Amino acid sequence: MITYFASDTIYFFDAVEKIKIGNSGCETITITNDVNHCHLIRFILGAKISIIGVNKPKYLIYLDPKEICSDPKWQFNSTLFFYSNNSDIRFSNLHFTYIIEIYDFISSKPKVEADNTTTEIINLEENQNHNSFTIVLMEFYNSKIDFKDCTFENNTNRVFEIIIQKESLITFHNCTFIGDFIFTLDIDSKRIIQ
Repeated sequence: MITYFASDTIYFFDAVEKIKIGNSGCETITITNDVNHCHLIRFILGAKISIIGVNKPKYLIYLDPKEICSDPKWQFNSTLFFYSNNSDIRFSNLHFTYIIEIYDFISSKPKVEADNTTTEIINLEENQNHNSFTIVLMEFYNSKIDFKDCTFENNTNRVFEIIIQKESLITFHNCTFIGDFIFTLDIDSKRIIQ
């Protein structure tokens, strides 16, 4: 087993690239500061990968709001946190949050509540036709992924959707969900919350 240490996003991407090249079968990345999600992890097949946070750093997921006209089940956005045919990946002790890139058909503004929490207000602009009012945070297809001691944050006025389909098994051990979340599953997939 090889352990890599990532103190920022650049080191995190470097560690993933080293795992991709020299896959030893069992790899650990220890994250010591906030990082952006590395979408290249989904291209590593056949390795057991553990991504472990020290003091629960933020793990930022880039959400890209755009219209995907060719998809009849059009979603509000695309997400880089997308896994297909991946297994034996574990995320531990991380605070999952997001970055939304604002385009001309949505606007965003913060609203400070009485208890000093901030909600990001997502507004659709006029003359836009949207089929979905959720924001896709994560997608899993034919994958087995574990989350342990993680926090998932949604400070928007929209529901965050986690899609689990095509014989996926996604497990959440001792995880906390802040804000509104829904899980979209097909009949062949499982979500376990313990």
